[in-house]
Amino acid sequence: CGGRCMTRPTLIAVPVKDPALAKSRLSTVLPDAARTRLARSMLRRTLQFLAPGPQDPWDLAVVTASAEAARIAQDEGARLLPEPEALGLSAAAQTACDWAHRQGYARLALVPMDLIAPLRGDLLRLLSASARLTVCPAHDGGTNAMVMDLPYPAGFHFGPGSAARHYAAAQETGLAPVLCPLDSFRYDLDTSAQLAPALRAHPDLAQAVEG
Repeated sequence: CGGRCMTRPTLIAVPVKDPALAKSRLSTVLPDAARTRLARSMLRRTLQFLAPGPQDPWDLAVVTASAEAARIAQDEGARLLPEPEALGLSAAAQTACDWAHRQGYARLALVPMDLIAPLRGDLLRLLSASARLTVCPAHDGGTNAMVMDLPYPAGFHFGPGSAARHYAAAQETGLAPVLCPLDSFRYDLDTSAQLAPALRAHPDLAQAVEG
């Protein structure tokens, strides 16, 4: 990914659905209550993973229209960026981008709430990337994280194949983007095929599902 010292202030933003509405693609294998508990657990563990220590040069925020997600964010010490209504991941990303730019942050990183096993080393590699836009592709061609200089003119294009769309949009605006595959950021918990291995490897997630 390249690298540089992280001397400029960065905001890490986590866009979050209401836990009761999250993980809908797992509805064929998990009942509603279990999916809600799983979403709550993954949000808390993600915020704990991303929480900055005394020497970490970033702030952490949650972007959400959900009252429950807002309470979890505040419990975990994250800044809250409320959305008036849930309009999807790209809209939440734009909310974070606009707010971070107004507040004087030099960079914004977007990280999902449902990475299965992210590693701090990969997070630091992403945050120290030297490009004006760095995209971390998911295993299925989606975007599992991205970090950009602000202001950011290329917009957000989440959905199937979004890594390529983010890359192309940035190229069109002259940003010279970089794709940065990170092993521990490749997988989010989004499908039934990923569920059983994740529950075997991570007892905290299994406990959340079992209630």
